[in-house]
Amino acid sequence: MPLQCNFLVFAAVVCFAHGEVKQKLCKNATVSFEGDELIIKVDNPQDEAFVQCFGSTPDVTYHSRLQGYGRIVVNSFGRTVTFKLNRHAKLTGRAGPLQISKNHVVFESDGTINVLVVAMPNEVTVSLPNAKHPAARRTASTPVKRLPTTKP
Repeated sequence: MPLQCNFLVFAAVVCFAHGEVKQKLCKNATVSFEGDELIIKVDNPQDEAFVQCFGSTPDVTYHSRLQGYGRIVVNSFGRTVTFKLNRHAKLTGRAGPLQISKNHVVFESDGTINVLVVAMPNEVTVSLPNAKHPAARRTASTPVKRLPTTKP
């Protein structure tokens, strides 16, 4: 009976698991998402803003040290807010003033986008509930390395 119970728990996890990416300060993440909008959820118990960046063109800079990223500044004033970025680089939500620098947001050819939190107060969490890290794909030009087999 315990084996059957373990199998059911495993099956439930596989069936009901969904993607979600938790963002960390100063750590770039390349994410993919289903549908037309990337959902960004900010839980901010403090009254301080945080800065979220999105992959852009190489000529866009943020504070002259972060090249290739457009930014938004989010003031959530001590609450949880959700905003959305659609595939046409339009940002919507009720998170206070949202501005993407120069309106530059670039999606990669495979539909992924680079996201990066560059400033965030302590205790703030930023998650992308409908995002996931894309699986690495092998191509014909990527050789598969195999270890030699030895017989005992």
